[in-house]
Amino acid sequence: RKQGPAAGWAASELPRLQQLEGHLQTELVCVATAGLQGEPLPRSLVAIGTADGYVKLVDGLSGRLHAHLSVSRNLPRVMTMDLAEASGLLLAASSDEAVRLLDLRGQRLVHTLRGHRASVVACGWLKGGSTAFTASADGTVKLWDVEKGQTVRSIPTPGPVTAAGAHLGSGVVATGHGDGSVAILDPRVGESFQDASVLHRTRQPVVGVKLSADGRKLLSQAEDGSIICAALEKMEPRLRLEVPLPLEGSPSAPAFSPDGGHILARGASSIHCWSAERGELVCKHDLATPVCVSWDLHHAVSVHRD
Repeated sequence: RKQGPAAGWAASELPRLQQLEGHLQTELVCVATAGLQGEPLPRSLVAIGTADGYVKLVDGLSGRLHAHLSVSRNLPRVMTMDLAEASGLLLAASSDEAVRLLDLRGQRLVHTLRGHRASVVACGWLKGGSTAFTASADGTVKLWDVEKGQTVRSIPTPGPVTAAGAHLGSGVVATGHGDGSVAILDPRVGESFQDASVLHRTRQPVVGVKLSADGRKLLSQAEDGSIICAALEKMEPRLRLEVPLPLEGSPSAPAFSPDGGHILARGASSIHCWSAERGELVCKHDLATPVCVSWDLHHAVSVHRD
């Protein structure tokens, strides 16, 4: 077993660890992964955001560094990202309260999305990639027309947002808050957020939210390491899991495996994987200070402070 700043697991062989090639020589902050990319990008792509304002592009199969590019001349810290499948488009939220839409194939900036008045804690794709969402500590979620780079709607949330996630197909957005609660915006039901539900008994701030690929389940991880798997329809916890403290770094969501059968999350110095059905621990890896995880490819990916 090797250790490194980025690592991957095969979904069919969960305990097996593979180090991505080389150290990336900077502080790593966030990760986004997606497949079916076209030339000149690797088909399976891992994008890693850094504290010095760059995005490192890594081949998700070989682990080799493919390219790196800056998000802006001012090199703001990259806080969170989302990578679109097949298109090579990346949303990157930075410490300057802006979100940039980058064309990774052409290595160019398409749009800079501005309008939030506090830190952007999450961004992502909706409606098959024609719309994007951003969520902020200013207490709003904004929907964006990706082609025009313009705001479609600005929606108040129940309070400052500490983490958020969305479902690409349904357009459902889930926001986490400082009191351990999660609120849902379901455009199929209404145009405003439903009342927030407190999922974490300790009422610690939510640091990560993830929806399953089928849109039926939600994962929420709090600052105290507690992880809740809830049925989205009723927002009732199905599983309560825990990892060792403290969690370090920017807000970072736990992950479902692509088939929804497993849950992956980071602890203080370890990565844990459980069965999503019964909550049984499948495997655990002791690794130096994990800051984020992703499981949108066949392989799970974790990024580490070292």
